[in-house]
Amino acid sequence: MFKKVGLFLFLGVVFFVLGTKATAAMSSQKTASNVHSHKQHSYVISYDAKQHKHLKSSNKKSVAFLSELTGDLGSGDRGKKTHLPANSTPKESYKLVQTNPKVIIKLTAYTPGHYIVVSGIPIVGGGTYKIRGTDYQKLIKISSAD
Repeated sequence: MFKKVGLFLFLGVVFFVLGTKATAAMSSQKTASNVHSHKQHSYVISYDAKQHKHLKSSNKKSVAFLSELTGDLGSGDRGKKTHLPANSTPKESYKLVQTNPKVIIKLTAYTPGHYIVVSGIPIVGGGTYKIRGTDYQKLIKISSAD
């Protein structure tokens, strides 16, 4: 129990530090940065089981959901670390791309069951998790939403 709480607190500090650095970097930029024709935002790219790209979206709800889901995995609140069953096949894959600082988190949803494999989480790395059914359904719906 204490390990989970400690990991959760550690992840909170990590994401706070990363957010603080990003905020400081953005506030220190000159207003001349408006010269660029577009702003860079975090975004999600989704792929089907054969790795064909479905969509690229900067939808705030999708980005926030994936960010919160990956952040909560370490605490055990939204998933349990486990092993992927032998009969599992990939259903959907996602890349959550944070532009400042540059971080790419990869998630792959598997079927049957509510399994995901995550990689690229700063400091933690990743792993295989069985997540709640409601979270799994929201994850799958990202591919068709924008």
